[in-house]
Amino acid sequence: MNAYAYTRVSTTRQADEGLSLPEQADRIKAHCHRKGWKLARTFVERGASATRLARRPQLERAIEAACASSGVLVFFDLTRLARNLGDAVAIERRLRDAGAHFAAVNEPWETATPTGRLLFHFLAAIAEWDSGIKGEKIAASNRRTVEELGHRTNGPQPAGYRLKSGKRVACPRELEVIEMARNLAQIEGFAGAAKMLCEQGIPTIASLRGYKRKSC
Repeated sequence: MNAYAYTRVSTTRQADEGLSLPEQADRIKAHCHRKGWKLARTFVERGASATRLARRPQLERAIEAACASSGVLVFFDLTRLARNLGDAVAIERRLRDAGAHFAAVNEPWETATPTGRLLFHFLAAIAEWDSGIKGEKIAASNRRTVEELGHRTNGPQPAGYRLKSGKRVACPRELEVIEMARNLAQIEGFAGAAKMLCEQGIPTIASLRGYKRKSC
């Protein structure tokens, strides 16, 4: 049977959520060897949250590959696949309808059997509950931080500021660009200011921060 590995890490939670991409891949490879499955391909998702199924193109490709060959989709544990019960069940059903199934290296079940599917449903529900609890704790922590400091100390910061050692500090270059844009906008309007800044080769805040525009 062909096996298709799926590995994923979240850039914000990688340290807390478990193994790195190479470690996940090694564990999956060893598991496939023990099971006698042929590891046909590995699909890697970098910096993708398990709560956003639509934003994980590599997972979609892995599912399609497993369905096409009636194979098995293999991942390290259920949190790598989904933290939402509805998403996890939808993936399992889609694979089953195509004569495929999935398996978790770190959990004693496969959806190829009725008992395995029962265990999967229990664990998927627990994963969703755990994600919700963690989300509530993070939200509460952020609220306390905002109440104490007046701003968040994690995640993207407003234009003109950045985080340094957990504290918000001014970013002179960004503030300079903002001031230029504000002054030009008073004379040329927003569209005119944007055009002039572009013609002068003035970088945008996004480019200063190293963000890459996604292709359409």
